[in-house]
Amino acid sequence: SYMEIHPETAKKFHIPDINEISQLKMIVEQQIINLITKIDREKEIKTNHLMILAREYIAHHFIEDLSLEQVANYLKLNPVYFSKLFKKQTGETFSDYLMNLRINKAKQLMEKRELNLKEICYQVGYNDPNYFSRVFKKCTNESPKEYRKKVLMNS
Repeated sequence: SYMEIHPETAKKFHIPDINEISQLKMIVEQQIINLITKIDREKEIKTNHLMILAREYIAHHFIEDLSLEQVANYLKLNPVYFSKLFKKQTGETFSDYLMNLRINKAKQLMEKRELNLKEICYQVGYNDPNYFSRVFKKCTNESPKEYRKKVLMNS
């Protein structure tokens, strides 16, 4: 039994009168290109949406001991695939992105006199002040103490 094609559906696919096979080939190629373009566009929209969700999730959970697997899991994506996608879309690895986010938050918090460096360290997701110090220095070429002194002198 044939699959019934509804006349309305047939109207959507306007198939012109074709005299030559070359004409048919051209029309079919064009239809395929249109379809691929549409799929690419939808994939791009979905990817952009996923990246927005990923960034929001990271922004809400960076204080915790956050892993790439956790974010991938939240997005229902394979971690290896998510890792590649994240790098391709943001230009940095997940761990670098997280580190830069945490260090930038720490810099903002250092402008508040009432917080000590240990408190700041915990508030940006590091639970070891010595490790935080090393990471901070790696990112800024200054220790948290040096950076803070400079910030508070200028305020």
